[in-house]
Parts: sequence; structure tokens; C-alpha cells
Amino acid sequence: MKEFLKSLLASVLGTFLAGALCAFLLLVLIVAGLSSSGAGVPTVSVRPGTILLVGHGLVVNDTPAHGSPGLGSLLGEEVRPTVDLYRALAAFDLAAKDRNIVGVIIAGEIEAGVVQLGELRKAIADFRKETGKPVFAWIEHGDQAEYYLASVADQVWMHPAGELELKGLA
Repeated sequence: MKEFLKSLLASVLGTFLAGALCAFLLLVLIVAGLSSSGAGVPTVSVRPGTILLVGHGLVVNDTPAHGSPGLGSLLGEEVRPTVDLYRALAAFDLAAKDRNIVGVIIAGEIEAGVVQLGELRKAIADFRKETGKPVFAWIEHGDQAEYYLASVADQVWMHPAGELELKGLA
């Protein structure tokens, strides 16, 4: 009986030690995973004389994108740069405070709703008023939304062979 209790105690102690070792290793893996994924906000260095470019297919959403990409990404749909409105407006605030950014160029299509365009236009106007830095706009094949955003610029340039589609009421 004494041998039985001895082997039972050894088995229980061995199982407990193995479980404690596994729990410790799991804890180490969790801490390592959290520390590597939450490395913080990546730092961006802006060179002196940089011009902030707005447009070129930018998609502005009301809220940040959540979840995995949709079926369109599997079917070869074009992936376009996407930003939520809050971050786009914050970028103009940061650009206004950054001495290395010397101006803004609005060029190309921006996929955004009327409200988002209005907020972007207001942010660009505030940027221009607060900093005195120039804002330029370039239009190749624009529509009313692109022209509306470009109208806040100091100068609006258009490609000689470009077109501007303005729709009115019929």
C-alpha cells in the first residue's frame, strides 16, 4: 500500500508540474504576442519641403473599416487607399503643425459623400487660413465633387485636354 501511495503522489506531482509548465509557457506566448502586435503607432518622418497630396483614388469612409475584406478582393477588385473621415481631418491638423509640410495639392478622384467632401473642404480651408501655406488643385477629368473640393485652393489648374463635368437641373 505504501508503494501505491508513493507512485500516486509522484503521478499527481508530475501532472501538476507539467500543467504549471504548460501554463507558464502559454503565459509567455500571450505576453510576447501582445507586445509584438501592440508595438505602438508607427512613426512617420516627413522630409522638409514635403507637399501633402490629397486624392488619387482615395476613399473616405464615415467609420474605420472593420473585419476582413469582402468578396470583391477575391474577385480581383481594385484595392484603393481608404481612410476614415476622422483620420483624414486629423491629418490636416497634423500637417498644419508640421513645419516640414509646405503646402497641399488636391489631385485626382476622391470617393466620398457630400458631407465628407464638405468636412474635407472645411479642413483644407482651415489649414490654409491658419498656416498661410499654399493649396493647389489639379483637375484632369473632374466632376462636381472634385471641383467643389478644388474650389478651396489658391490656384486650380486643369489639363489642357481635360474636362470638367458639371451637371445641372434639366
